[in-house]
Formats: sequence, C-alpha cells, structure tokens
Amino acid sequence: MQVAADYMDFVKENKHYERLPLVYYELTAIYAGMYPHKPAYEPAPLLKKLEEYIALKTGTNESIYSQYGLVLKSKFLASLHRFKEATQIMNLPKCKNSFPSSTIFSLTKKVYLSVASSAIKDTKELLAEIKKERLLALRPDAYNQLLFLEKILLNNTKQFPTSPPPPQSKESH
Repeated sequence: MQVAADYMDFVKENKHYERLPLVYYELTAIYAGMYPHKPAYEPAPLLKKLEEYIALKTGTNESIYSQYGLVLKSKFLASLHRFKEATQIMNLPKCKNSFPSSTIFSLTKKVYLSVASSAIKDTKELLAEIKKERLLALRPDAYNQLLFLEKILLNNTKQFPTSPPPPQSKESH
C-alpha cells in the first residue's frame, strides 16, 4: 500500500491529476487483494473513487476499463463482506463478460451467494474445485481471483480450519 501511496504523492506533486483515478483504482485493487487483512485506508472513499473511475471510463474508447472496474468493485465489496451487493454488480452484463472465464464467474457467484446466505454446502467440494481451477489458471487475474475466493471461503465458514472432533467421553458403569 505504501508504494501506491507514494505514487499518489508523486502524481500530486507533479500535477499529473489525470492519473489520479488510476492510482485510486490500484489502491482499491490492493485493498481487496489483501483480504482478510485490513489496510489503514478507509474503504468508503476508495469505493467512491472507484465509482468515479468507472464513470470516467464508461462510454469512451477505454470503456473496457470500466468493465474491469466493475469486476474490481464486486471483489472490493466482497472484501468488505457486502456479498449481496457484490453479486448485484456481477449480474450486470458488462461485469459478467469481464471475468477471466465463465467458470471463474460461476465460482465467484456461487461463493458470494453461499456466504451471503450462510448456506454453504459442500464447502470442501467447492474449495477443491476452486483449487483445481487455480492450478490450471494461465492468467494472473484468474489465479488471483481464485485465490481470493479461497480466502473468502476459509474466512467465512465455521468448518475451517478443519480439525477432528473432540473425543467423546464414555461413561463407565
């Protein structure tokens, strides 16, 4: 985070204000990627700046970046445990088409909805599927999204870390 903060200071000192939206985009990506650790930044201003970035790129010849911004926004909201909002963003066609693959989109949606409803079934199966896809990932964004999903599952289920049940005491007669 410090490198991004230093870059922001550099941009401001050199009056390259047109680069600030990208700096905030990167800060938001770092914040979400650090999950479950919480950086010192307040999330609300980062979310606002990310929304400004998305609006700035929408309808321009760089509109693909607004789509990536939507994917990041859903990830950022999930890192704040706002899974229902994250899923709503994912349902936007622009966002859905910007995931690294349809499989990753599907897994992401399944994890967010499961955690949001506290109805996680077959956690081990889902985790195994995510790990398998992560091992097959050819792109860094795909790998990072799958790693993020693992962290979400591991930090939002009571089943993990798994440990054997305590031994049952048998009453002697």
